[in-house]
Amino acid sequence: MAEERENSGGRVPAVLNALGRFMKGIKEYNVFELLKVLFAGACVTFMVLLIFRPEVIFEQVDKIVEAVGDARDARHADASAFRLRADENMRGELTGLLQTTGADRAFVMEFHNGSSNLSSGLPFLYLDLTIEVGAGGEPPLREGEFKDLRTAQYPLVGLLLRQGYFYGTIDEVRELDYRLSYHLAAHDVSQVAVMTLWNGQSATGFLCLTWHGDHRMDPEKTGHAIRASGTKIAVELALLDRLRAGI
Repeated sequence: MAEERENSGGRVPAVLNALGRFMKGIKEYNVFELLKVLFAGACVTFMVLLIFRPEVIFEQVDKIVEAVGDARDARHADASAFRLRADENMRGELTGLLQTTGADRAFVMEFHNGSSNLSSGLPFLYLDLTIEVGAGGEPPLREGEFKDLRTAQYPLVGLLLRQGYFYGTIDEVRELDYRLSYHLAAHDVSQVAVMTLWNGQSATGFLCLTWHGDHRMDPEKTGHAIRASGTKIAVELALLDRLRAGI
């Protein structure tokens, strides 16, 4: 014990002496020059290790790459889990909309740029149908039918971005957007209600309701319901946007 105290007592003055020399160096020399010396020393150390013990360098690089990969995988796992929860929440809103409005189908169309969803100010190039709920007996839409729709080919998209909503019959849709009316008529759609979904000043997509055959919309009831559900769905999409931006 006495020997340990003596060793400790010897180390403390040595540390203080080294610290004193370092502080004196800072006073005597330009700090920027000292930083350059330290950087040069680090480079020399790196070169020596690279020449005589390259395995040390490669081991550290492997650890860094592995740590970055693990962090990225964890973020992607979190994003996937969040997307599943968001989809479940949005699907619940769509189901409630069908019950409240008597619509035959409710679905969400999301903007993307060919590889990812966006509300970042970049041009809107495509739309995808991402979530769909049909009333009892309604067959699901064909997979891929409403995927990668080029926004430039659908004039109604521009109207929705300017106006924020559209309610009308299939004939009114046809007057504005023949291509879209062709898609809708193939599913016996007679009336539609669409609301633009926003994340701040940028649109993230559309909330859509359709009535088929001789089923008819109640405009007042539909207006209240689609605005309430649209606000909640827009929040889910905005949170997904922020999560994607952090990956």
